[in-house]
Amino acid sequence: MDIVLGRHMRVLNINYLEWKYHQKLRERLPADLAAVFPTYSEPVLCDEKGWGILEELIVNADGHPARLLLDEFEDMGDMALALRIHAEVGALLRRLALHSVCFFDFGNILLQWTGPSTFRLRVADFEPTCRAFVPGLTHIPFYVRCKSRRRARRYLAVLQNTLVAKGCDPDTFREPLPDHWLSHLPGTQPVLRLARRAGLF
Repeated sequence: MDIVLGRHMRVLNINYLEWKYHQKLRERLPADLAAVFPTYSEPVLCDEKGWGILEELIVNADGHPARLLLDEFEDMGDMALALRIHAEVGALLRRLALHSVCFFDFGNILLQWTGPSTFRLRVADFEPTCRAFVPGLTHIPFYVRCKSRRRARRYLAVLQNTLVAKGCDPDTFREPLPDHWLSHLPGTQPVLRLARRAGLF
């Protein structure tokens, strides 16, 4: 039903909604964060398939299309470079959550090589509306931040497991939890642990 309606009604087409949301992000995000997304995109109408998006092809310095970050991680042999990329991914996901960006499918993150050991993290495909049990939740910044943090923890865990399987020391990723002002109150530690796991902090 979504496909049939979206093919003929632009306001119900997920591709068109993604493009509209992308335009809003370019207006409200810092320039360096907005540059993660395609620099060029526009909606196009195909008589046979309906609405779609024509956008920038993200390519590496050698001209080959950028690959998914997870695929690059599985083939990467330079552990120091992989750890640097992992840190950059964590920083990017924190910024996306801070700005309440409706991007939750982190498996779509691309690794664009700009040189032999230099890179950029890019996003070419995301579904800002997402399917939620209660419609309209993505319009609530608090919900978006919580959902983004939960997904980020899962995605970073996948990257970490990939690195550990390649021989990286697991202790590399064990960072102490940041102190929170509520931690000084008696009996709040279990609640804070649950809140952090849920992505509230």
